[in-house]
Amino acid sequence: MTQRKMSQRKTVTLLYLLSGMLNASWGATIAATDLRLNLGPAQLSNILLSLAVGSMLAMPLAGQFAKRFGGSTLLAFSAPLASAALLGPALAVSTGQLLATVLLLGLGSGCLNIALSLQAVAVERATGQAMMSRLHATWTVGAVSGAALVSLSLQLGVSVVALMCAAAGLLTSLNLILVARASRAAALPEREPAAAPAANAIGRWRLMSFGLLGTAAFLAESAATDWAGVHASRTLGASAALAPLPYLGFFLTMMVTRFFGDLLRTRLGLRRAFRLSGMTALTGFLLILLTSAIPGGSELRLGLAVLGWSVVGAGMALIWPMVISAIGAQSDDPKAISWASTISFTGGLLGPTVIGYLAAASNLSIALLVPTALTLLLTALAPSILLRSTSSHNSGSKLLGGAGAEPIHVVHSHITPRATAQHGRK
Repeated sequence: MTQRKMSQRKTVTLLYLLSGMLNASWGATIAATDLRLNLGPAQLSNILLSLAVGSMLAMPLAGQFAKRFGGSTLLAFSAPLASAALLGPALAVSTGQLLATVLLLGLGSGCLNIALSLQAVAVERATGQAMMSRLHATWTVGAVSGAALVSLSLQLGVSVVALMCAAAGLLTSLNLILVARASRAAALPEREPAAAPAANAIGRWRLMSFGLLGTAAFLAESAATDWAGVHASRTLGASAALAPLPYLGFFLTMMVTRFFGDLLRTRLGLRRAFRLSGMTALTGFLLILLTSAIPGGSELRLGLAVLGWSVVGAGMALIWPMVISAIGAQSDDPKAISWASTISFTGGLLGPTVIGYLAAASNLSIALLVPTALTLLLTALAPSILLRSTSSHNSGSKLLGGAGAEPIHVVHSHITPRATAQHGRK
Protein backbone atom coordinates (compact mmCIF):
# COMPACT_ATOMS: atom_id res chain seq x y z
CA MET A 1 0.00 0.00 0.00
CA THR A 2 1.41 3.39 -1.01
CA GLN A 3 1.94 6.22 1.45
CA ARG A 4 -0.88 8.17 -0.23
CA LYS A 5 -3.35 5.33 0.29
CA MET A 6 -2.29 4.91 3.92
CA SER A 7 -2.78 8.64 4.50
CA GLN A 8 -6.22 8.52 2.89
CA ARG A 9 -7.26 5.55 5.01
CA LYS A 10 -6.06 7.23 8.21
CA THR A 11 -7.91 10.43 7.35
CA VAL A 12 -11.19 8.64 6.65
CA THR A 13 -10.76 6.55 9.82
CA LEU A 14 -10.27 9.67 11.95
CA LEU A 15 -13.29 11.33 10.35
CA TYR A 16 -15.38 8.29 11.29
CA LEU A 17 -14.07 8.59 14.85
CA LEU A 18 -15.07 12.26 15.09
CA SER A 19 -18.48 11.52 13.56
CA GLY A 20 -19.13 8.98 16.32
CA MET A 21 -18.17 11.54 18.94
CA LEU A 22 -20.54 14.05 17.34
CA ASN A 23 -23.34 11.49 17.52
CA ALA A 24 -22.64 10.97 21.23
CA SER A 25 -22.50 14.71 21.87
CA TRP A 26 -26.12 14.88 20.77
CA GLY A 27 -27.49 11.42 21.63
CA ALA A 28 -26.00 11.08 25.11
CA THR A 29 -27.18 14.59 26.08
CA ILE A 30 -30.80 14.16 24.95
CA ALA A 31 -31.96 13.06 28.40
CA ALA A 32 -30.28 16.08 30.04
CA THR A 33 -31.69 18.43 27.37
CA ASP A 34 -35.12 16.89 27.93
CA LEU A 35 -34.88 17.71 31.63
CA ARG A 36 -33.36 21.17 31.01
CA LEU A 37 -36.24 22.29 28.78
CA ASN A 38 -38.90 20.02 30.34
CA LEU A 39 -39.86 18.62 26.94
CA GLY A 40 -41.66 15.33 27.67
CA PRO A 41 -42.22 12.49 25.14
CA ALA A 42 -44.52 14.42 22.76
CA GLN A 43 -42.30 17.50 22.42
CA LEU A 44 -39.20 15.33 22.25
CA SER A 45 -40.81 13.41 19.38
CA ASN A 46 -41.27 16.70 17.51
CA ILE A 47 -37.59 17.48 18.08
CA LEU A 48 -36.55 14.09 16.70
CA LEU A 49 -38.88 14.56 13.75
CA SER A 50 -37.17 17.85 12.96
CA LEU A 51 -33.81 16.07 13.01
CA ALA A 52 -35.22 13.40 10.68
CA VAL A 53 -36.61 15.94 8.22
CA GLY A 54 -33.26 17.72 8.02
CA SER A 55 -31.39 14.50 7.32
CA MET A 56 -33.95 13.24 4.78
CA LEU A 57 -33.76 16.51 2.86
CA ALA A 58 -29.98 16.48 2.88
CA MET A 59 -29.13 12.92 1.83
CA PRO A 60 -30.54 12.79 -1.74
CA LEU A 61 -29.12 16.24 -2.44
CA ALA A 62 -25.77 15.13 -1.05
CA GLY A 63 -25.67 12.24 -3.52
CA GLN A 64 -26.40 14.57 -6.43
CA PHE A 65 -23.74 17.01 -5.19
CA ALA A 66 -21.13 14.26 -4.85
CA LYS A 67 -21.84 12.96 -8.35
CA ARG A 68 -21.26 16.42 -9.82
CA PHE A 69 -18.50 17.90 -7.62
CA GLY A 70 -16.95 14.86 -5.95
CA GLY A 71 -17.26 13.19 -2.58
CA SER A 72 -14.23 14.99 -1.19
CA THR A 73 -15.87 18.38 -1.75
CA LEU A 74 -18.99 17.16 0.01
CA LEU A 75 -16.88 15.90 2.91
CA ALA A 76 -14.86 19.12 3.10
CA PHE A 77 -17.83 21.29 4.04
CA SER A 78 -20.15 18.75 5.71
CA ALA A 79 -17.71 17.55 8.40
CA PRO A 80 -17.01 20.94 10.04
CA LEU A 81 -20.53 22.30 9.49
CA ALA A 82 -22.21 19.27 11.07
CA SER A 83 -20.02 19.69 14.17
CA ALA A 84 -20.64 23.44 14.38
CA ALA A 85 -24.40 22.84 14.12
CA LEU A 86 -24.29 21.25 17.58
CA LEU A 87 -24.04 24.79 19.01
CA GLY A 88 -27.67 25.46 18.08
CA PRO A 89 -29.31 22.81 20.29
CA ALA A 90 -26.83 23.62 23.05
CA LEU A 91 -27.86 27.27 23.19
CA ALA A 92 -31.60 26.81 22.54
CA VAL A 93 -33.74 28.19 25.37
CA SER A 94 -37.15 27.17 24.06
CA THR A 95 -38.79 24.29 22.23
CA GLY A 96 -39.16 26.42 19.08
CA GLN A 97 -35.48 27.30 19.02
CA LEU A 98 -34.57 23.67 19.61
CA LEU A 99 -36.78 22.57 16.69
CA ALA A 100 -35.07 25.00 14.30
CA THR A 101 -31.52 24.28 15.39
CA VAL A 102 -32.01 20.51 15.37
CA LEU A 103 -33.25 20.82 11.77
CA LEU A 104 -29.89 22.39 10.87
CA LEU A 105 -28.08 19.65 12.78
CA GLY A 106 -30.01 17.08 10.74
CA LEU A 107 -29.05 18.77 7.46
CA GLY A 108 -25.36 18.70 8.37
CA SER A 109 -25.48 15.15 9.68
CA GLY A 110 -27.28 13.88 6.58
CA CYS A 111 -24.61 15.32 4.28
CA LEU A 112 -21.85 13.95 6.50
CA ASN A 113 -23.34 10.45 6.55
CA ILE A 114 -23.39 10.27 2.74
CA ALA A 115 -19.89 11.73 2.45
CA LEU A 116 -18.45 9.19 4.88
CA SER A 117 -20.22 6.27 3.17
CA LEU A 118 -18.82 7.31 -0.20
CA GLN A 119 -15.31 7.64 1.19
CA ALA A 120 -15.56 4.29 3.01
CA VAL A 121 -16.52 2.49 -0.21
CA ALA A 122 -13.67 4.28 -1.99
CA VAL A 123 -11.20 3.12 0.67
CA GLU A 124 -12.32 -0.49 0.23
CA ARG A 125 -11.85 -0.23 -3.53
CA ALA A 126 -8.47 1.49 -3.20
CA THR A 127 -7.02 -1.02 -0.74
CA GLY A 128 -8.72 -4.14 -2.11
CA GLN A 129 -9.61 -5.13 1.46
CA ALA A 130 -12.91 -5.56 3.26
CA MET A 131 -12.70 -2.96 6.01
CA MET A 132 -16.19 -1.47 6.21
CA SER A 133 -16.85 -3.14 9.54
CA ARG A 134 -13.63 -1.76 11.00
CA LEU A 135 -14.43 1.78 9.83
CA HIS A 136 -17.83 1.54 11.49
CA ALA A 137 -16.12 0.11 14.56
CA THR A 138 -13.99 3.25 14.68
CA TRP A 139 -17.17 5.32 14.48
CA THR A 140 -18.47 3.35 17.44
CA VAL A 141 -15.25 4.01 19.37
CA GLY A 142 -16.05 7.69 18.98
CA ALA A 143 -19.64 7.15 20.11
CA VAL A 144 -18.61 5.10 23.14
CA SER A 145 -15.82 7.43 24.24
CA GLY A 146 -18.07 10.43 23.66
CA ALA A 147 -20.88 8.92 25.72
CA ALA A 148 -18.47 8.07 28.52
CA LEU A 149 -17.15 11.63 28.55
CA VAL A 150 -20.69 13.02 28.58
CA SER A 151 -21.72 10.80 31.49
CA LEU A 152 -18.54 11.60 33.45
CA SER A 153 -18.86 15.34 32.82
CA LEU A 154 -22.50 15.41 33.93
CA GLN A 155 -21.62 13.46 37.08
CA LEU A 156 -18.90 16.04 37.82
CA GLY A 157 -21.48 18.80 37.61
CA VAL A 158 -20.71 20.26 34.18
CA SER A 159 -23.86 21.78 32.69
CA VAL A 160 -25.20 20.21 29.52
CA VAL A 161 -25.03 23.60 27.76
CA ALA A 162 -21.33 24.06 28.50
CA LEU A 163 -20.63 20.43 27.60
CA MET A 164 -22.31 20.62 24.18
CA CYS A 165 -20.66 23.96 23.35
CA ALA A 166 -17.23 22.57 24.21
CA ALA A 167 -17.88 19.49 22.09
CA ALA A 168 -18.99 21.62 19.13
CA GLY A 169 -15.87 23.78 19.29
CA LEU A 170 -13.45 20.88 19.66
CA LEU A 171 -15.01 18.68 16.97
CA THR A 172 -15.28 21.55 14.48
CA SER A 173 -11.61 22.43 14.98
CA LEU A 174 -10.47 18.83 14.55
CA ASN A 175 -12.59 18.35 11.44
CA LEU A 176 -11.16 21.50 9.88
CA ILE A 177 -7.64 20.19 10.52
CA LEU A 178 -8.44 16.84 8.89
CA VAL A 179 -10.10 18.48 5.89
CA ALA A 180 -7.09 20.76 5.41
CA ARG A 181 -4.76 17.76 5.60
CA ALA A 182 -6.86 15.92 3.02
CA SER A 183 -6.72 18.94 0.70
CA ARG A 184 -2.92 19.10 0.94
CA ALA A 185 -2.69 15.39 0.17
CA ALA A 186 -4.94 15.85 -2.85
CA ALA A 187 -2.58 18.50 -4.21
CA LEU A 188 0.34 16.04 -4.45
CA PRO A 189 1.34 14.93 -7.97
CA GLU A 190 -0.49 11.85 -9.21
CA ARG A 191 -1.03 10.30 -12.59
CA GLU A 192 -4.40 11.01 -14.13
CA PRO A 193 -6.94 8.23 -13.86
CA ALA A 194 -8.05 6.36 -16.94
CA ALA A 195 -11.46 7.08 -18.32
CA ALA A 196 -14.08 5.52 -16.07
CA PRO A 197 -16.73 3.16 -17.31
CA ALA A 198 -20.39 3.93 -16.91
CA ALA A 199 -21.60 3.31 -13.38
CA ASN A 200 -23.05 -0.12 -12.68
CA ALA A 201 -26.76 0.18 -12.08
CA ILE A 202 -28.71 -1.30 -9.20
CA GLY A 203 -32.35 -1.97 -9.91
CA ARG A 204 -35.03 -0.03 -8.06
CA TRP A 205 -36.40 -3.01 -6.16
CA ARG A 206 -32.94 -4.28 -5.27
CA LEU A 207 -32.05 -0.83 -3.95
CA MET A 208 -35.25 -0.76 -1.91
CA SER A 209 -34.41 -4.18 -0.45
CA PHE A 210 -31.05 -2.89 0.69
CA GLY A 211 -32.74 0.16 2.15
CA LEU A 212 -35.24 -1.94 4.11
CA LEU A 213 -32.42 -3.95 5.66
CA GLY A 214 -30.69 -0.73 6.68
CA THR A 215 -33.96 0.62 8.09
CA ALA A 216 -34.14 -2.14 10.68
CA ALA A 217 -30.53 -1.60 11.75
CA PHE A 218 -30.84 2.18 11.98
CA LEU A 219 -34.14 2.05 13.82
CA ALA A 220 -32.53 -0.03 16.56
CA GLU A 221 -29.50 2.27 16.62
CA SER A 222 -31.55 5.45 16.71
CA ALA A 223 -33.82 3.98 19.39
CA ALA A 224 -30.71 3.49 21.51
CA THR A 225 -29.43 6.97 20.67
CA ASP A 226 -32.68 8.85 21.23
CA TRP A 227 -34.72 6.80 23.70
CA ALA A 228 -32.46 4.52 25.75
CA GLY A 229 -31.46 7.36 28.08
CA VAL A 230 -34.99 8.73 28.28
CA HIS A 231 -36.33 5.24 29.03
CA ALA A 232 -33.76 4.89 31.81
CA SER A 233 -34.60 8.25 33.38
CA ARG A 234 -38.38 8.48 32.95
CA THR A 235 -39.42 4.81 33.09
CA LEU A 236 -36.75 3.23 35.28
CA GLY A 237 -36.06 6.23 37.54
CA ALA A 238 -32.34 6.61 36.76
CA SER A 239 -30.62 9.92 37.51
CA ALA A 240 -29.50 12.23 34.69
CA ALA A 241 -25.89 11.15 35.30
CA LEU A 242 -26.70 7.42 35.02
CA ALA A 243 -29.23 7.68 32.18
CA PRO A 244 -26.54 7.56 29.42
CA LEU A 245 -25.35 4.11 30.58
CA PRO A 246 -27.71 2.10 28.30
CA TYR A 247 -26.50 4.20 25.37
CA LEU A 248 -22.91 3.49 26.43
CA GLY A 249 -23.58 -0.26 26.72
CA PHE A 250 -25.20 -0.37 23.29
CA PHE A 251 -22.29 1.27 21.51
CA LEU A 252 -19.62 -0.54 23.53
CA THR A 253 -20.80 -3.99 22.42
CA MET A 254 -21.38 -2.67 18.89
CA MET A 255 -17.79 -1.45 18.81
CA VAL A 256 -16.31 -4.76 19.96
CA THR A 257 -18.45 -6.77 17.54
CA ARG A 258 -17.55 -4.55 14.60
CA PHE A 259 -13.82 -4.91 15.18
CA PHE A 260 -14.26 -8.66 14.68
CA GLY A 261 -17.04 -8.24 12.11
CA ASP A 262 -15.07 -8.97 8.95
CA LEU A 263 -13.72 -12.19 10.47
CA LEU A 264 -17.15 -13.25 11.74
CA ARG A 265 -18.73 -12.59 8.37
CA THR A 266 -16.09 -14.72 6.65
CA ARG A 267 -16.37 -17.58 9.14
CA LEU A 268 -20.17 -17.73 9.40
CA GLY A 269 -21.21 -16.81 5.88
CA LEU A 270 -23.73 -14.18 4.92
CA ARG A 271 -26.96 -16.05 5.71
CA ARG A 272 -25.86 -17.25 9.15
CA ALA A 273 -24.31 -13.87 10.02
CA PHE A 274 -27.55 -12.00 9.30
CA ARG A 275 -29.74 -14.53 11.09
CA LEU A 276 -27.49 -14.68 14.17
CA SER A 277 -27.34 -10.89 14.29
CA GLY A 278 -31.13 -10.61 14.20
CA MET A 279 -31.67 -13.27 16.88
CA THR A 280 -29.14 -11.59 19.17
CA ALA A 281 -30.77 -8.17 18.79
CA LEU A 282 -34.23 -9.64 19.35
CA THR A 283 -33.05 -11.20 22.62
CA GLY A 284 -31.76 -7.81 23.75
CA PHE A 285 -35.07 -6.06 23.04
CA LEU A 286 -36.94 -8.72 25.00
CA LEU A 287 -34.66 -8.04 27.99
CA ILE A 288 -35.40 -4.31 27.70
CA LEU A 289 -39.14 -4.95 27.66
CA LEU A 290 -38.78 -7.02 30.85
CA THR A 291 -37.39 -4.05 32.78
CA SER A 292 -40.82 -2.50 33.30
CA ALA A 293 -42.37 -5.82 34.35
CA ILE A 294 -39.95 -7.11 36.99
CA PRO A 295 -40.11 -5.97 40.62
CA GLY A 296 -37.15 -4.34 42.28
CA GLY A 297 -35.40 -1.02 42.68
CA SER A 298 -34.27 1.28 39.91
CA GLU A 299 -30.69 -0.06 40.13
CA LEU A 300 -31.75 -3.61 39.27
CA ARG A 301 -33.97 -2.53 36.41
CA LEU A 302 -31.34 -0.12 35.09
CA GLY A 303 -28.79 -2.93 35.13
CA LEU A 304 -31.12 -5.17 33.10
CA ALA A 305 -31.75 -2.31 30.65
CA VAL A 306 -28.01 -1.77 30.19
CA LEU A 307 -27.63 -5.52 29.54
CA GLY A 308 -30.51 -5.50 27.06
CA TRP A 309 -29.26 -2.53 25.07
CA SER A 310 -25.76 -4.04 25.08
CA VAL A 311 -27.10 -7.26 23.53
CA VAL A 312 -29.02 -5.23 20.93
CA GLY A 313 -25.80 -3.39 20.05
CA ALA A 314 -23.95 -6.65 19.46
CA GLY A 315 -26.79 -7.95 17.29
CA MET A 316 -27.13 -4.88 15.09
CA ALA A 317 -23.40 -4.18 14.74
CA LEU A 318 -22.79 -5.85 11.37
CA ILE A 319 -26.05 -5.25 9.51
CA TRP A 320 -25.34 -1.85 7.98
CA PRO A 321 -21.63 -2.47 7.21
CA MET A 322 -22.61 -5.58 5.23
CA VAL A 323 -25.37 -3.72 3.41
CA ILE A 324 -23.27 -0.69 2.44
CA SER A 325 -20.39 -2.91 1.28
CA ALA A 326 -22.79 -4.87 -0.93
CA ILE A 327 -24.07 -1.65 -2.52
CA GLY A 328 -20.57 -0.30 -3.11
CA ALA A 329 -19.46 -3.60 -4.65
CA GLN A 330 -22.34 -3.56 -7.13
CA SER A 331 -22.43 0.10 -8.21
CA ASP A 332 -19.98 2.92 -8.90
CA ASP A 333 -22.71 5.58 -8.74
CA PRO A 334 -22.72 7.79 -5.60
CA LYS A 335 -26.48 8.16 -6.01
CA ALA A 336 -26.96 4.43 -5.32
CA ILE A 337 -25.40 4.78 -1.88
CA SER A 338 -27.23 8.07 -1.41
CA TRP A 339 -30.69 6.65 -2.11
CA ALA A 340 -30.18 3.41 -0.18
CA SER A 341 -28.90 5.46 2.74
CA THR A 342 -31.88 7.80 2.46
CA ILE A 343 -34.30 4.88 2.70
CA SER A 344 -32.38 3.39 5.62
CA PHE A 345 -31.87 6.63 7.52
CA THR A 346 -35.45 7.69 6.90
CA GLY A 347 -36.78 4.61 8.65
CA GLY A 348 -34.20 4.99 11.39
CA LEU A 349 -34.98 8.68 11.87
CA LEU A 350 -38.76 8.45 11.69
CA GLY A 351 -38.87 5.37 13.91
CA PRO A 352 -37.87 7.18 17.11
CA THR A 353 -40.49 9.84 16.35
CA VAL A 354 -43.16 7.15 16.09
CA ILE A 355 -41.85 5.66 19.33
CA GLY A 356 -42.25 9.03 21.01
CA TYR A 357 -45.84 9.52 19.85
CA LEU A 358 -46.74 6.00 21.00
CA ALA A 359 -45.04 6.68 24.32
CA ALA A 360 -47.09 9.85 24.75
CA ALA A 361 -50.29 7.92 24.01
CA SER A 362 -49.41 4.93 26.20
CA ASN A 363 -45.95 4.44 27.69
CA LEU A 364 -42.38 4.05 26.47
CA SER A 365 -42.19 0.34 27.21
CA ILE A 366 -45.12 -0.35 24.86
CA ALA A 367 -43.62 1.97 22.24
CA LEU A 368 -40.40 -0.07 22.23
CA LEU A 369 -42.41 -2.93 20.72
CA VAL A 370 -41.87 -1.15 17.37
CA PRO A 371 -38.12 -1.86 17.05
CA THR A 372 -38.69 -5.29 18.61
CA ALA A 373 -41.19 -6.23 15.89
CA LEU A 374 -38.98 -4.85 13.11
CA THR A 375 -36.03 -6.83 14.45
CA LEU A 376 -38.17 -9.98 14.31
CA LEU A 377 -38.92 -9.26 10.63
CA LEU A 378 -35.22 -8.62 9.98
CA THR A 379 -34.33 -11.99 11.48
CA ALA A 380 -36.86 -13.81 9.34
CA LEU A 381 -36.46 -12.01 6.01
CA ALA A 382 -33.00 -10.44 5.75
CA PRO A 383 -30.95 -13.46 4.61
CA SER A 384 -33.20 -14.29 1.68
CA ILE A 385 -33.64 -10.63 0.67
CA LEU A 386 -29.92 -9.92 0.55
CA LEU A 387 -29.00 -13.19 -1.16
CA ARG A 388 -31.67 -12.70 -3.84
CA SER A 389 -30.49 -9.13 -4.34
CA THR A 390 -26.92 -10.22 -5.05
CA SER A 391 -27.51 -13.54 -6.82
CA SER A 392 -27.04 -12.01 -10.27
CA HIS A 393 -23.48 -10.82 -9.51
CA ASN A 394 -20.22 -12.71 -9.75
CA SER A 395 -18.48 -14.17 -6.72
CA GLY A 396 -14.91 -14.55 -5.62
CA SER A 397 -13.28 -11.36 -4.38
CA LYS A 398 -12.11 -10.14 -1.00
CA LEU A 399 -14.65 -7.35 -1.29
CA LEU A 400 -17.96 -9.15 -1.20
CA GLY A 401 -17.05 -11.58 -3.93
CA GLY A 402 -16.01 -9.60 -7.00
CA ALA A 403 -12.82 -8.95 -8.86
CA GLY A 404 -10.58 -6.36 -7.32
CA ALA A 405 -10.42 -2.87 -8.76
CA GLU A 406 -7.44 -0.69 -9.38
CA PRO A 407 -6.80 2.04 -6.81
CA ILE A 408 -8.80 5.25 -6.90
CA HIS A 409 -8.13 8.66 -5.51
CA VAL A 410 -10.22 8.62 -2.37
CA VAL A 411 -9.78 12.13 -1.05
CA HIS A 412 -9.77 14.19 -4.22
CA SER A 413 -12.62 12.72 -6.24
CA HIS A 414 -15.80 10.76 -5.85
CA ILE A 415 -15.98 7.03 -6.49
CA THR A 416 -14.44 6.61 -9.97
CA PRO A 417 -12.68 3.24 -10.47
CA ARG A 418 -9.74 2.81 -12.80
CA ALA A 419 -10.80 -0.66 -13.81
CA THR A 420 -13.81 -2.15 -15.50
CA ALA A 421 -13.94 -5.20 -13.26
CA GLN A 422 -17.42 -6.16 -12.18
CA HIS A 423 -17.89 -6.24 -8.42
CA GLY A 424 -20.27 -8.80 -6.97
CA ARG A 425 -21.45 -10.42 -3.80
CA LYS A 426 -21.03 -13.99 -2.64
